[in-house]
Amino acid sequence: MMETSAAQSTNEISRPPRPARFTTRAQATRVICALVTAGAFFFVLWLGMRDLKDLHALQSQGRIMGALITEKTIRHGKTTSYRMNYEFYVNQTLVQDHSTFTYQTWSSAVVGGKLLVTYLPSSPHTYRLGAITDERIARQGKAWFWGCLATLCIVGLFAGAVEWTFQEQLALMRDGVAVYGTVMGRETVPSEDPRYKNSMPLCYVSYTIPVGPPGRIYKVQTTWSALYDLDITQRLPVLCDPQRPWRNRPLFLLTGVRV
Repeated sequence: MMETSAAQSTNEISRPPRPARFTTRAQATRVICALVTAGAFFFVLWLGMRDLKDLHALQSQGRIMGALITEKTIRHGKTTSYRMNYEFYVNQTLVQDHSTFTYQTWSSAVVGGKLLVTYLPSSPHTYRLGAITDERIARQGKAWFWGCLATLCIVGLFAGAVEWTFQEQLALMRDGVAVYGTVMGRETVPSEDPRYKNSMPLCYVSYTIPVGPPGRIYKVQTTWSALYDLDITQRLPVLCDPQRPWRNRPLFLLTGVRV
């Protein structure tokens, strides 16, 4: 039954170029990816600008005092962290906080000792450990610059991969040549991460097409339900780029575009 529907699907495909377009869901995904990329970048940029604004205010208006060390702890995990709890009281406001320090600073400090802090008299909760210098502000500005750039690259890389996938589907649906491939194998791959051992395994189907290097087998990820609708040696409708046969995709996986 799957083979009959597959044959009908291929017969219904017109010759290229076709008036292909993205589905509503694909368009929404593209817009969301663009908004998430822009949102993440501007959020980190806003955090950086707010931090630098506080640093400049602390440098020009801040006062320095000693915060009381109330506790020292060590936390073990993938890495060992050295933490100290501290507090200071000013303008009838008690500020309590904790920070992670290097081992050298942590080991030399004692409970009941002091940590240097710079705070704003008008807002004691706006403070930083240590003194605020031009060098520190410049160093923090560079860190935020690279942080914004890294955020844009990381989130943009994910969004770019999604966009590339959709554009490839669009190109195949618009200009791809329809051929019959042959299902060569099916497999499921359980997660190697023990945290996800009970989750649904990844499903893959392998197939060949009569275009390109003879005997070459292609492998793509598919859905669990579609995997068991496919039989070994079954004919499989595939759209491919005849100039670059490695650019191909089974017709039923072109879910982001339509004609």
